[in-house]
Amino acid sequence: MIALLEDDFGRPLFHRGHRTIEPTPACLILGATLADSLSNIADSVDAVRASVTDVVTIGATIAFSSFWLLPKIAEFRQLNPDIRFAWSHRTASWT
Repeated sequence: MIALLEDDFGRPLFHRGHRTIEPTPACLILGATLADSLSNIADSVDAVRASVTDVVTIGATIAFSSFWLLPKIAEFRQLNPDIRFAWSHRTASWT
């Protein structure tokens, strides 16, 4: 892979000695840019992962929500603190 890059750039990326290898100035420039780019990608991936939240949307009548659902939600929230709820109360049938 290094040889392919060197062919593409038309210059060596390393000074190769008998038992040594040293990066050229071109290699250092490329390496710094690649390191910055990979760091930016990693930061973006972390930001996207951090912004993802689980949301449960619940649609129910007020009576059902009040008498059956709400008493159970408190325990569910204790067991699943990262899940958010969106509520939609209905006063008529679901049709």
